[in-house]
Amino acid sequence: QHLPRQSRSVINSARAMEFDYVPFEQLKQLATCLRRHASQDSFEAPPEDDHDWWEDAAVEAGLSAGMGAELAESVHSDFASREFHLVNRAPMSVWLGDLCSTESRLAIQALNIKGICTIASHGIDELWKDDGVAYHTAIVSNSTPIALHLDACVEFIRSHTPAIICCSSGFGVSAMVTAAFFMSSAPALDVQAAVRMLEEQAAGVGKLDLSEEDLADLEAFRAARQPEELQTPLVNTAARKRAVGRAQSAFPLKPSCSGQGESRNARRKIMITS
Repeated sequence: QHLPRQSRSVINSARAMEFDYVPFEQLKQLATCLRRHASQDSFEAPPEDDHDWWEDAAVEAGLSAGMGAELAESVHSDFASREFHLVNRAPMSVWLGDLCSTESRLAIQALNIKGICTIASHGIDELWKDDGVAYHTAIVSNSTPIALHLDACVEFIRSHTPAIICCSSGFGVSAMVTAAFFMSSAPALDVQAAVRMLEEQAAGVGKLDLSEEDLADLEAFRAARQPEELQTPLVNTAARKRAVGRAQSAFPLKPSCSGQGESRNARRKIMITS
């Protein structure tokens, strides 16, 4: 939990680089400078050796004169420890990230994030709520699996972009939510196409952690949103197997954890304590 922020408009060198404590207007101005430099839907900062740029940015942010080099080093250090993967471009920008990445106040402002959708086993600290960032946490348990949260997660993301979807790994259950978001945005998209799109958009994230049961849950999510005359019932075992088979034919999957909620959650580092 973060401490109360300083209120001074100009802060000294020792505190200036602790972005969690920088007065919001200064942080916002620095983030504006970073966005002005970066191309749309990118997470980057100017090279540290672009001394003129950093000196100008320090002045614009209201920092003390001559702090450009320290500012450059601190921003690069902060960004280097965060990992975001763009999965949907503007005007509805969506990023995948892990829980550590969303702790960066500077990164959240640099990406102009409006909402953070987190999937976890417990409530999380809404660190940057006072900065105007909205939060939605899907608390997953054995009795409330992620499938029961998909609709709420998707609606939150659609109304709070640019958004980040995050979980403990950054590519597990958050990938499932992202696929559901894709299908909600393009009703003609099937599960196979949604997962393929996600793999293409998040090429650097590594292998997606989606099981047979996850794909069947996504098929059910899609079916429920189809016009009634186009819906495919998935309530019986045969229908679920056909749904899994269609998606599984295109993707190498982990064994299903159907009926083993604890194993499914533990595999994703979502630890259920009760």
